[in-house]
Parts: sequence; C-alpha cells; structure tokens
Amino acid sequence: MVEAVRKKYGWWFKGSTTLYNRKYLSEIGGFPVGVASYADTLISTILSLKYGACFTPIPGSFCLRLSGGYAFSQLADLDNFFLIMNNSINIMNKEYSSLFSDEYLEEFESQWRSVISVRLLYDYKNEIEEPLKKVKPQLQMDGGDVELVDVKDGVVKVKLTGACMGCPMSSMTLKHGIEKVIKEAVPEVKSVEAV
Repeated sequence: MVEAVRKKYGWWFKGSTTLYNRKYLSEIGGFPVGVASYADTLISTILSLKYGACFTPIPGSFCLRLSGGYAFSQLADLDNFFLIMNNSINIMNKEYSSLFSDEYLEEFESQWRSVISVRLLYDYKNEIEEPLKKVKPQLQMDGGDVELVDVKDGVVKVKLTGACMGCPMSSMTLKHGIEKVIKEAVPEVKSVEAV
C-alpha cells in the first residue's frame, strides 16, 4: 500500500512535515550520514516502507528552498549534489535493498538527474548565454551561428546553424572555441555537444 501511494504522489508523499517514531528511527540507526539535506526525505521513505505510514494529503506546513539556505547550499554545488545522490543510492542499495526495488532506484536517479538538468538549464542559462554571445560574432562573420538547446547532467547541447552546419571545421569550433569559452565561464559544465 505504501509503495502504491509513493508511486502515485512521488516525492510529495514525504511532504513537508514528518513526525518520526523515535523507537523506529533508533532501530534503523537514525539519520544516515553523507546525504546532507536529503536525510529527511530518505529516512521518511525508509521508515514508511519498513514500518508503514499515515499519509494525509493536507499540508500541515510548508518549506521553501531559500537561496542561501541549507538545502539550497547543499544542492548548489554539482559535486556535492552528485555525492548526495550517490550516497543515497548506496544506502538504498546496500542497507535497505529489501525495501527499494530496482524500478524505484531507476526512478529515483532519473528524478535527481532531471532536477539537476532543470537547475542547470534555468540557473545557468544566462551564464551559458553570456559566453555564447562572445563566440557568436566570429561565427556570424562566416555566415554561421550557435543556439543553446539543452543542459543535462552537465552537458550543454547547442545547435550549429547557417554555414556552421556541415562545415569541416565545426568540430574544432565546437571543442576549441565554444566549449572552451563556456567551461571557462561555467566550470560545472562537463562538455558541449552539437545536436
């Protein structure tokens, strides 16, 4: 039943307010180390799947991820974001493998990767557009151009247009021009690919 509710409501199943049974929390060793601001959500899921849960879809409170707040600061750094995600997966895979199906783990990782993709796309869009503005004039002088398409898992996808499409030098322009300029401006970017 708990798994069915969790599937229906997703991350909102944990909600903003969780009351923990001290006995059960102690039995599983308390809050896991290494998952930072995700500890509440992870422990709520573990306790719910292991012991059951009482779910009331009426918010008793709400929280905001304020810029500069703890949760925001933990997820703002991409290396820390992936560390939290991987530590959470390891805890679910090892200590609580009987509670988390492979399907759940795949969905969990997909959701986290979606969060980082959206965050990168919106948070860094302006930061990525700025270096692109520096490269555009050179491309436009030769009849080409570049457009930002997507950002996912630290990979920026761009579309080369005009004379850049099919140009034998486009791969060099992409790696040694566009990618270099973007990575200098936004170090969290792993690579730049043409689509």
